[in-house]
Formats: sequence, C-alpha cells, structure tokens
Amino acid sequence: MADTVYSAFTDAELETLMSSPSKDFLEDKGSRWQRDMAVFEAAQRGMVFKEAFESVTATITAGTTQSQAGGTALTAEINEVSTVGTALDAVTLITAVAGKRQLVINNGALVLQIFPAVSDDLGAGANNSTNLSPGHNATFYAIDATNWEMIVDKPPVVTAGAGTGLTVDDPGKAGHGIYKCTLTFAGLSAAATTATATICTLPAKCKLIGMISDTTIKYIGGAVSAATIAVGIASGNVDAFIEEHDVFAAAVVAGDLVNADLGSLLIGAAATPIQHGAVVWASTTAVQVSLVTTSADTDACTQGSTTYYIEYVQY
Repeated sequence: MADTVYSAFTDAELETLMSSPSKDFLEDKGSRWQRDMAVFEAAQRGMVFKEAFESVTATITAGTTQSQAGGTALTAEINEVSTVGTALDAVTLITAVAGKRQLVINNGALVLQIFPAVSDDLGAGANNSTNLSPGHNATFYAIDATNWEMIVDKPPVVTAGAGTGLTVDDPGKAGHGIYKCTLTFAGLSAAATTATATICTLPAKCKLIGMISDTTIKYIGGAVSAATIAVGIASGNVDAFIEEHDVFAAAVVAGDLVNADLGSLLIGAAATPIQHGAVVWASTTAVQVSLVTTSADTDACTQGSTTYYIEYVQY
C-alpha cells in the first residue's frame, strides 16, 4: 500500500515555485514553514526545487559619494559588487526587518564601504558604516527593526583609519596580515608646522612585526623649505615605529631593513637591522603619522604621498 502524502501545495503550485525566481508566491503562501514544506513535497514527488526565495543582483557599482545617502541601494538578498572605483565607495543595505538577511560580495579591486539604512545599526552605532576588503563577503542578519549582526568570511583585525587623503588598500585578515594604506598631503594639512593623522588602530594582543614607509611623491609647496615624516603612537612617542626622516628632497623609503630608519619599538640589536616587533597587548594602539614642515605651515604643501605597509600578527 502506498504511503499517503498530506500536501500543502498542488502540483501546479510546486511547478510555479520551481520555474519562478520570484519569492512573491512563497510570501503569499505564508510563513517560512510552508516554504520548507514545499521543498519537502517537491523532493517527495521527484521534482527539482529551484531556490526561489533568494533574489540575486550582480555587477553592482558602488556609489562614488561615499555616503549613506549616496551609497548604491542593495535590494536583493545576494548582492555582488563588481566595481569599487575608489577605496570606500559605498553601498547601502535595505531597512532592517527582523529575520531579513543580505549577503554582500566585494569582487571589486578596493575596500568597499557598507552603510545601513537611515537609523539602522550595523554594530558600530546608528548610521555608521563598516568596511569589506576586496575578495571577501559579509552576511548581515536583521535581529529586529533596527539592528544587524554581521558575519564576515575573514574579518579584518586592524581597525582601518579614515579621513581626507587616506586610502585603505587592504585592512588585513585575522591572524597574520599586512595592512596597507596611502596618505597624501591633503590628510596632513594644518595651519601649523606640525600635522598628524591616524592611519589605523592595532588591536589588543597583537605584535607589529614590521613597517615600511614608502614616500612616492615628495612633500613640497609654497614657502616650505624642509619636511619630515615620522610614524609612532598617537598617545606619545611620535617616532616609535619609523624615525623622523626627510621627505622634502626626494621620494624615499624608510624601514627597509636599515636600523637608522626604525623607531625604538621596532629596532633590533645595534648591529642587526631586523625588526624584532612591537607588542601591543593590554589595549588597542592608534598608529599616527606626523608631518613637520619648516618656513611654512603644512597646509602650504601642494603635493606629497606616502604608502604605509604594516605587518602584524594578532594572537
């Protein structure tokens, strides 16, 4: 005797489910258990069920205004961002509704900035954004009408810096990583002969293995007659990682296995020009760049750009 199958759907309805990419039919049928029942029944009848409830949008271009309002609106459940023209170009999620989810895939070449909808919270406060490295993806789950929980495939452990003139190329990955960013003269412009900018924040229980400061465009402009850069800790020790060095005369690399370039926290033995590493254990540490000019304020500079490579291990 054949088993009796108690059906919530007709064959025609199941055929609709299999052939349509729209989730409207499922929503008309009611709650999630009915969708699950449809999958079960389709399998019982030898049907191949098409996952209709997941909408997909591909080849998305991130918004260039780098703002919540200007972020490209993500309306699908699966969103593939293929173009991030400038680091921190942005996308914006849907309004949070408990139970909703959105997957964001960054197939662009640069760091993608992700905003919540107005008044929503991704975990860093209402309306604040989060960043996603190229080649990675993040799934956002709405736990209520305001708050999202985020799961990233390989979350960064260095908190990226942000601000004028700063481009974050790669915030790194969990464990061992290399954080790379570029800071231009625009981010060190002040009505004073000293200007500072935080380029990143190292996590607690971290060892900074090494750092290289690669000035590709020298810092000149107006009446400026000399310029130096140092890299250190925001709370003091301004040259803890890279000693103050000339960036006025020419493009220059500092930290490339020359002891004289290294700050007190990175220098090895006197005769051994190898970075032994700076341990950051009890709390987070902000890494700060300092530009000092002579004869004119830093805002007189009309050019200058330095790329920083920070290698670290997070325990």
